[in-house]
Amino acid sequence: MTAFLEVAKILVKSIPLMVVRPDYLLAVAIVVGLVHFQYRRVAATEERLFGQIKNEPRRQTASSILFGLLGGVLGTVLFIIIGISLTDSGVAYIWPLALFLMLIHPRFLCFSYAGGLLSLSHLLLGWPEIHVPSVMGLVAVLHLVESVLIRISGHLTPTPVYVKGKDGRVAGGFALQKFWPLPLIALVYLTLPQGPLRDIVNMPDWWPLIKPPQEAPAGMELVYILFPVVAALGYGDLALSRTPREKAALSSVYLFTYSIILLVLAVLAGSSRLLQYLSPLFAILGHDLVIQLGNRRELGGKPLFTASFDGLGILDVLPGGTGHRLGLCPGDVILTVNGQPVLPGDDLRWLPPGPLELLVRREEQEVVMWYPRHQGGSLRVLFVPLPWSSSYVEMKGLQRPGWLVRRVRSLWAKFSKRMNFRR
Repeated sequence: MTAFLEVAKILVKSIPLMVVRPDYLLAVAIVVGLVHFQYRRVAATEERLFGQIKNEPRRQTASSILFGLLGGVLGTVLFIIIGISLTDSGVAYIWPLALFLMLIHPRFLCFSYAGGLLSLSHLLLGWPEIHVPSVMGLVAVLHLVESVLIRISGHLTPTPVYVKGKDGRVAGGFALQKFWPLPLIALVYLTLPQGPLRDIVNMPDWWPLIKPPQEAPAGMELVYILFPVVAALGYGDLALSRTPREKAALSSVYLFTYSIILLVLAVLAGSSRLLQYLSPLFAILGHDLVIQLGNRRELGGKPLFTASFDGLGILDVLPGGTGHRLGLCPGDVILTVNGQPVLPGDDLRWLPPGPLELLVRREEQEVVMWYPRHQGGSLRVLFVPLPWSSSYVEMKGLQRPGWLVRRVRSLWAKFSKRMNFRR
């Protein structure tokens, strides 16, 4: 424990010098810019759906930076305690491959798939020159940090959507989309001549848990140094039969369990050739299983926001509107407006100016809400859709293939059409 306290002291002293490096600041700016761009895309979708932006991109980005700093601290601690080095982790290969896989399908933009495929390529073909346990340890730690961030912030500021299920009925749900910039202090090692060196900490004999691929030559020693890096994590999910908080919590548990198993396999892979094959296979198949389990449980359950027979159910409340000032909440059912019963399918997009009195059912209780200064117009709430609504998102649309697959399909369709025409 004393050794890690010494490392912590060195880390605290080094951070100010690391983070002011121009190249590091540029990398941070690029990642934060990408995160902000993603939130702008979400905001543009909200504006098309609701006529206004529900979640302001700058506020979303600022919140993500704060949560990303917490994730960066956790990731740094795990990297140092486990002893994962970036020297042989193949990051220079993983990023390009992950971007290429995204062209095949968006959900493949993940280190699990890229790291797993590269590790298998190394084991079977000898290329690229990477250290499989280090790669798997890197993937495990990043996903473990992601699971924690999902648990504490994945449910915040969801976007309401209408979803058409497998039975053809339309129900209300929420799209969960989060992105985090992750500033980290990782480890790299160098081979240096043996001798007295400044600020060297003698680590415990068991450290690192993930050993380097080879021992230092005679007269040399491996010296680990701290190295600043920045990463980006993203989370996308759909809450249909659970609230956003419940869905994010469940996804977090699945991902956390996957990360711990993968981390154990990565540590043990250093002493077992079999586990070197098993760990990348689990990285790929286990991550896919996490996605499939989450989707199956979500789509197999009863939708939470379905149309009521005696009123208008509320899916979400837009900020700044009369509904927000009244205190309406998702899940409420409006039974009457100024004493007049409300039925499913009634149009409340425009209400006359003047006092408003709403009778609302909330968790089996009826509540009267009164607002004296309604200026006319909409309540600015999104109602639960009718089962036969014509506006919706299909689940297959959420799982559509990437650009490369769509392009190949398009070219094949054109080629087939031309061949049939010639015949």
